[in-house]
This record gives sequence, structure tokens and C-alpha cells, in this order.
Amino acid sequence: MAYDIETIKAALANFVQDQAMKFDVPFWLDFEIQRLVNRKRWWWRKKTFSFPLVVGTATYDLSRDGLNQADDLDQMISMYTVDSSGNLAELVFTSKAEDVQAFIAETSTEKPCKWTIDPGTSKTIRLDVKSNSTDTLRGVYWASYNPAGDQTSRTIPLIPEHYHYVPILLTLKRIFLYLFGQKDERYAATAQDAAEAVAELERYNAPATGEYIELRDMNPGSTIRATD
Repeated sequence: MAYDIETIKAALANFVQDQAMKFDVPFWLDFEIQRLVNRKRWWWRKKTFSFPLVVGTATYDLSRDGLNQADDLDQMISMYTVDSSGNLAELVFTSKAEDVQAFIAETSTEKPCKWTIDPGTSKTIRLDVKSNSTDTLRGVYWASYNPAGDQTSRTIPLIPEHYHYVPILLTLKRIFLYLFGQKDERYAATAQDAAEAVAELERYNAPATGEYIELRDMNPGSTIRATD
């Protein structure tokens, strides 16, 4: 079951309204979702985008209204151009200052081979040249949660549906900390539930990897030593 963010916020707000009118539930739910997503590079954070290049254009703002291809971009993994025949060509990333300056100064219209992130931005791609075709630009990237993004769905983003309870429990833990303090039994119980929920998500492997395998020896008398 997918949980609607607004429904969750309303439910949690009703839960605390008599005791904590100043607790900003919407903010803290967004905070916990974002923090959980950024915890590590979970396999389900990997996403793709695809759109045609524009002839004579070298920069593409992935967060721009009307494009909205990767407003949740955290870090690019790889990027390619695909021509009309389906030929795939990987674009090489560079962040060298001299390369970036050359890209900005470049006025020629050719087939792009390299790319960088446009200085002063975090989600604008700059190609080494202005494109001379409408080849398709495809990217694979690590996504993060952007609460301010233009979302067509208000369900919890990125996190697999059957683990939506994890950010809910994390938010509830924060609410109980605010209401009762760290030494209260209600907070301690909720904190334990939240920790177990995060551990359950940690064990969730990609569907193609088969069974989960516990690599640690649970015998306290045993140790595993890494070798070169």
C-alpha cells in the first residue's frame, strides 16, 4: 500500500495537536524521508531520464519547468546520446576548470562528446559543444527526495511502497522525543520500532539478487578478517 504524504501529515498532526501545537509535522516528515533516502545509495534510488537534444543548445536544466526530467537529481552515474539508428555513445564527464571554461566559450555546433555541471548550478548539464542534432540524451543517476519538486503523485517518493512505514515510524519517534523526552518509555519503544524498521529496509535487496545472505558470523567468539 502506498501512503499519501498529505494523509500521513494530517494523521500525525491530529495525533499530536492536543499536546504539541507547535510541532511542525509536515516539515519533519519531509525531513525524515529525505534523511532516510540520503542514508546511502540504496539500489532503488537509481533512476533514468531521456529527452531529445535541441539543435544549437549546449545547456539543459533538469529542474526547469516543462522539462522536469530529473528534478530529484543527486548525482549522475552515466550519460549517453542515442542517434536515430539506435547507436549509443557515452558522454565523458569532466570537472577540470580549463575544460569547463572551454565549454562555456565554445560556439561551434557539433556532436557532443563530453559534459559537465554548469557552474553555479547543481542540476544544469552543459555539453562541450552545441548539439548539431536532435539525438536522444539519456542519463542514469542517483535520485534524492526534493520536497519542493513538482510531483504529480503525493505518495512517499523513491522508497519502495511496502517500506513506507519506515519514515512514518521515524517521524513518530521524533514526535515522541519532542513530547515526552528521551528517557520516557514511550519514546524508547518507538525508537526501537524505528530502528528495527530501518534494519528491515537495509536488508531489502534488489529483486534480481535472490535471497538475502547474512555475511556476518553471529557467534561472538568468531571474527572475520579482511585480506589484501
